[in-house]
Amino acid sequence: MQIQYFLAEGMRIGLLSLHELLQSPAEACLSLLPDSSHARVLRYRQNADRIRTLFAEVLSRQMLAEALEAAAPLQHPESFASHLQALSPGGLLYAEEPPGKHLHILRDPYGKPYLEGTPVHFSLSHAGPWAACAVAKVPCGVDVETTAVDPEVAEHFFAPGEASADASERLRLWTLKEALCKCRCLPLEESLKTPVSAFPSLRLVVFSLQLPDRAWLSGIMDQPSKM
Repeated sequence: MQIQYFLAEGMRIGLLSLHELLQSPAEACLSLLPDSSHARVLRYRQNADRIRTLFAEVLSRQMLAEALEAAAPLQHPESFASHLQALSPGGLLYAEEPPGKHLHILRDPYGKPYLEGTPVHFSLSHAGPWAACAVAKVPCGVDVETTAVDPEVAEHFFAPGEASADASERLRLWTLKEALCKCRCLPLEESLKTPVSAFPSLRLVVFSLQLPDRAWLSGIMDQPSKM
């Protein structure tokens, strides 16, 4: 298991590879999260969906704890496994209390997670063998996608001219637009219709990275105000 960190001005994005975890029984990993999060993980029928949901939250809690100085930053942040120890059969547990497990994460009426009374904003995403989290001092959004966007879907939802892009670019555009949706709390259809070419005028910090297997990771953050 590897976690990678990327920085885009004041936005920190963590990317966790779940390739080695998707076959682990989610029930054996629930102790990584507080009891209040267990039902949300177990509402999914497929174990892979449970694992994605579980470890996206584990990743977010670790990053939030570090951002709030509630836990010491990792000495080697690229190695997520340094905090974990294998159990039999296939379960995983932190060697110690997982960073951020104590944090009380709330959700707004639209399901967006937040920490009340803190200056930290964050966003989560997971797809395929990836989980991602963005953390910043201003609103931010993150999206990771592995499934190709059909030309017909792009033609219907994207801004004029964007649907003619090739398959890789269509997926990149989708992740950017969904990250914008999360950052600005926009309806998804409105975000999808917003041309990416207009993003500079919206005062946004934009990050994109192509991952293995044609996946894309994108992050969006409001441009911090200059003092």
